[in-house]
Amino acid sequence: MKKFYVCSVITLLLITTLNAQEFNCSCKINTPKLSQTDPKIFQDLQNRIEEFMNGQQWTSHTFEPEEKIKCSIQITIQDEGDDRVYGGEMAIRSFRPVFGSNYETTLLAHNDRDIRIAFEEHQPIVFSQDSYIDNLSSILSYYAYLMLGLDYDSFSPFGGEQYYIQAKRIMDLIPRGIAQRFRGWTESESNNNRYWIIESILSPKTKPLRKSWYDYHRKGLDIMYQKPEEGRVVLSDALQILPKTFRANPRSMALLIFNFAKAYEIVEIFKQGTSTEKAAVFKIMAEVDPSNISKYNDIRR
Repeated sequence: MKKFYVCSVITLLLITTLNAQEFNCSCKINTPKLSQTDPKIFQDLQNRIEEFMNGQQWTSHTFEPEEKIKCSIQITIQDEGDDRVYGGEMAIRSFRPVFGSNYETTLLAHNDRDIRIAFEEHQPIVFSQDSYIDNLSSILSYYAYLMLGLDYDSFSPFGGEQYYIQAKRIMDLIPRGIAQRFRGWTESESNNNRYWIIESILSPKTKPLRKSWYDYHRKGLDIMYQKPEEGRVVLSDALQILPKTFRANPRSMALLIFNFAKAYEIVEIFKQGTSTEKAAVFKIMAEVDPSNISKYNDIRR
């Protein structure tokens, strides 16, 4: 009887732990230019990243298997150093299911071009909320909290606030010397790096955009399956805030995150809209995302 009780407790703990894990993350490492390093190292790195993202408990909430956040990480290693330091870029994507359908909407579609990591085969990736471990752990943790913030913001107004704050904390824990060696963490390097992403999202000026992010997903997309016309009206209304954000700060990384994630989706949805909706949405997107204007022209066809 005692043995049965102990086994039951262990089983319950295992189930609880599994359900608490928030991500269903896949990783791929590309090494098109490398010749010196044993490929086994990058296979091990790929496995370690998946274990880190999928095995860590990132929140205090319980996630059922179907509720886990689907994401993908693709790292392209472009150079290698003698000290096992590798440089390249990372494409990271995350998705959210749309209520009542099989459709998944993109929440994050970002390319980080400042990836520089130290790694040796069989080296574990260690997570810490309170101290700096290494650049690889910091980058993965930062993006995990960013993805959680975007996901929670899409389900409730400003629901992702604590996760954005945690992403900023990960950034703030990086020692100055490390931040100078590994790019992406400081305000002076560029206006579109990890520093500016989280600073932009947490800025009080971005609150209207974050509210529209919630409206777009929860009030718009989530009713599209049953009420497509009503859903498009909500989406069109949610997009009205984008020009105001753009005029206040044309380089807003929060706005760029929105545009990168939603450009294709907006085109596909409003192809089915009324002539008035098409004209209004085209005007908005042509202003706030001019580099993709050829894509938005499809709305009017």
